[in-house]
Amino acid sequence: MQKRISHGFTLIELVLVIIVLGILAVTALPRFINIQDDALKSSVSSTAGSFSSAVQLAHAGWAVKVKGEPLALYNFSGMGKQDLDINSLGWPAGTMEDQGGQGPDTVFPGGDSDQISVSSRDDCESLFTGLLNTDQTVADELHTDSGSDYISQLIPADHQTAGNLRHDNCRYTLRDSIGRFPAYPDGLSFDYNSITGAVTRNFR
Repeated sequence: MQKRISHGFTLIELVLVIIVLGILAVTALPRFINIQDDALKSSVSSTAGSFSSAVQLAHAGWAVKVKGEPLALYNFSGMGKQDLDINSLGWPAGTMEDQGGQGPDTVFPGGDSDQISVSSRDDCESLFTGLLNTDQTVADELHTDSGSDYISQLIPADHQTAGNLRHDNCRYTLRDSIGRFPAYPDGLSFDYNSITGAVTRNFR
């Protein structure tokens, strides 16, 4: 029987393979990075959309409850854990306003500084979990070691007043996006306006 002689790759063939792999890496890597960036943008857009839908749902439920009156409600019964507080303009303002333990749909008729409003870091943090039925986590910006998915911030808004009360806004930033986008060095985020109920993305 004639023996088969097995030849390995020649040096030229190995060099060609390395060159081809290098070309593939150079062309494929930017596309892979773009896919990851697009996924982060899509994630924040989806979360902002869900947040906006929940805000509008709460507003509609509030309108039915108060029947045209500009009343703030503690512990709105129409959503989630029935702990969502809604200001007199009909927009969610947190879940921790009722430290006295009011029952569902307790009306706060006043217009002074104790009226329900977004006015603290706790309000912004609690709004995220109070409105969204999600596995995503949130922590205030001061809790940098929490490892949460989103970071919440209170955005002072001195110009936003209702009567004698100032209503502040909230910002939610995806932690994994911080420092990743040159155009958005602070990360991909969306804002919630507690006077108008608007939810706005801060990126394109």
